[in-house]
Amino acid sequence: MTPVVRACLAMSPVPFVAAVGLTAAHTPGYSHGDFVSELGQSGAPHAGWFGAGLLGSALLVGAAAVLGRRTLPGGGPTAFALGIVALALSTAKAAPCSPRCPLVGVDPGAGLSDLIHFAASSSALGASAGMMAWVALTGTAGGWRWRWASLASSAAVMALSAVFLVVVVAHLRPALGVTERLLFAVIGAWTAALAAYPSSSGVRTGTNATSAATTAGSSTSPADPNPNHRQVRASA
Repeated sequence: MTPVVRACLAMSPVPFVAAVGLTAAHTPGYSHGDFVSELGQSGAPHAGWFGAGLLGSALLVGAAAVLGRRTLPGGGPTAFALGIVALALSTAKAAPCSPRCPLVGVDPGAGLSDLIHFAASSSALGASAGMMAWVALTGTAGGWRWRWASLASSAAVMALSAVFLVVVVAHLRPALGVTERLLFAVIGAWTAALAAYPSSSGVRTGTNATSAATTAGSSTSPADPNPNHRQVRASA
C-alpha cells in the first residue's frame, strides 16, 4: 500500500469519533446510552457537526478503496467492501433518522428515512465483517497474528450486531448505546490498524506464480552433462 492509502485508513475513524464527542458534549439531554445517530437526527441542534464527521470518514474510506484497489490486503474484494462502507456512511448522513431513531416495523412513526438509515448502517456492518474475514483468509503477509485478529474481529462484529438488534427491538437503553459503541470501536480499530499491514498482501495470482516458478526453474536448471555442448557455450 502507498503512504497515502495507509494515511487514509489510519485517519478514517477520526472525523466520526471527533464529531460524536463534540456533538454529544453540546447536545443537552443526550446520553451515551442512546443511539449515536440521534446526534444527527432530524431537528437535532448540531446535526450538521455529526453529518460532517460521517462525511469526513466516508471520504477517507472511499479514497482508500479507490487508491488502494490493487494494493490492499485481499485486493479488489477488500476495496469493494471499503467502498460499501463509504457509501453507507454517506447515505446515513443524507438520510438522518427521525427523533429517537425508530425502527421500521417495530416502532410507530418510523418513515422512509429511518428505513434507509437503518439499511445503510446494516450494510456497513455486514461489509466490515466480510472484509475482516476475507483479509484473514486471503492475506498471508500479516502472519498468524493478523489472521487470527481479523477472524476474531469479524466474529465480534457479527456477534455484537446480533446483540444490538435484540436490544434495539427490546428498547433496552443504555444497553443499545453501549453495544453500538463497541461495534464502532472494533470496526474503527481494525480499519485504522489495517494501515500497518505489511506491504505484500500475500495473495498470488496465477501469472505471478507462473513467473516465479519459471524464474526459479531457470535459476536451478542442472548443468548440461555433455562436455561438447559446454565447450560450444564457452566459445560462444
